[in-house]
Amino acid sequence: MKVLFLVRDLPWPPNSGARLRAHNLLVRMARQHRITVLGYWPPGRNLPPEAELFDAVVPVPEPPRPSRLAFAAGLIANIASPTPYAVSKHLSREMQSAVERVASQKNFDLVHCDSLPLAQYALAVPRIPKVLDEHNVEASIWRRHANCQGSMLKRLYAAIQASKMNRFEQQVCSKFDCCIAVSELDAREIKTHYGARNVVVVPNGVDTKLFTPFETQAVPGRIVFTGSMDWLPNQDAVLYFAESIWPLVKRRLPHASFAVVGRRPPESIKRTATQHGFHLVADAPDIRSHIAEAEVVVVPLRVGGGTRLKILEALSMAKPVVSTTIGAEGLELAHGTHILLADNPRDFADRICALLTNPGIRAKLGDNGRHLVVRHYDWDIAARALNEAWHWAVSPTAQRSGKTETGINPANISVETS
Repeated sequence: MKVLFLVRDLPWPPNSGARLRAHNLLVRMARQHRITVLGYWPPGRNLPPEAELFDAVVPVPEPPRPSRLAFAAGLIANIASPTPYAVSKHLSREMQSAVERVASQKNFDLVHCDSLPLAQYALAVPRIPKVLDEHNVEASIWRRHANCQGSMLKRLYAAIQASKMNRFEQQVCSKFDCCIAVSELDAREIKTHYGARNVVVVPNGVDTKLFTPFETQAVPGRIVFTGSMDWLPNQDAVLYFAESIWPLVKRRLPHASFAVVGRRPPESIKRTATQHGFHLVADAPDIRSHIAEAEVVVVPLRVGGGTRLKILEALSMAKPVVSTTIGAEGLELAHGTHILLADNPRDFADRICALLTNPGIRAKLGDNGRHLVVRHYDWDIAARALNEAWHWAVSPTAQRSGKTETGINPANISVETS
């Protein structure tokens, strides 16, 4: 079938969770469907050769990155807006015009919206079945973010954003013919809180042929965290680990070292790395070599939704993982068999130290994790689930169910265009 695939950012390089998911699903779905990919792209940069896999790739000039002053002003101005800031900051007239133009030029069978902020543009395309991929339940992330704030002002602002996001997600999820969740946990929440009847699970995954165990030896005592450092939940996780867990580990195992590997680390993370004495690897072209150095991979998330690609990548490389319960939620992992879980600093440090001093346990957890990921979380499995969801969405039975929205007026959705 002919599919219009809307992404916030064209998925090259695949260096964030959203890009990894979009990239791996797109290259597999392109083997069976004619796909036009449309998303933001830096002006003047050439598209990669991989773009030739698709019927067309339509780059839209990405909105300029605001200065720190403009960013702060935008946060303040958003208080009076009904639209959550995480949505409004990604909207542009250029994106709206590009979607309208491309949709009018081709007879698509399906619109797949891979980014919640672009939902209004997808819904405005008339007479075509529409699918929304909810990478996370965003309102849940903001609620948890509010709970983790020490400052009353920051807690209040995050709570306001959570309320706005809850209204926005409820408005858009109920209007799509099919909503995709990455886990059964998220699927239940989308159904229960947002009234979306047709929700299917397309799990996150990992390229198990690419993320394989390395033959090189890990660095003794090395602890590694990976993740996009321009994402608030990852920033909170690193700050929490550095301030509350890392000193406990270092006191017991002075030879231990900690490395944070991720793109676009902000100044707060750079200062924390200097203050607490850990390595910061920014914008690594390939994270596999850094994961290979780890004796333990940590996921100390206190804020999050969806499922963690960083866990699947580490397990695929047969690395033992210590995570919070929130960090591992949505994944079918058993504590003590595939992963170790801890939800307070002392327990988290105890788990790390136990692994760093016991190579047998490290090896057993790593082997179990690798076997589980290969059986259940390879991207090929996720692509098959997405293919079934696409075919279901365009089927006559789905059309007769009354879920198909045609010619929806975007004015019915509280959004803004910058």
